[in-house]
Amino acid sequence: MGDVKLAAGIGAWLPARCRSGLLGFAASAALVAVFLAHLRGRPLHTATKLPFGAFLCPALWMVFYASVWGG
Repeated sequence: MGDVKLAAGIGAWLPARCRSGLLGFAASAALVAVFLAHLRGRPLHTATKLPFGAFLCPALWMVFYASVWGG
């Protein structure tokens, strides 16, 4: 359950208006990664585990810098 703890820590750190964008970016990146794995022929099942924290961290920095510099 480390991904849930990471998401909670990120949610406490970011402003409330940025949290939905963070989850949207992270989920979109995860979907792209799954799609690319499928195109490469990697077997994917409903029980295939995907570490969501690997997508939360880059999304955090993108959203954080966009909120700081973008207003």
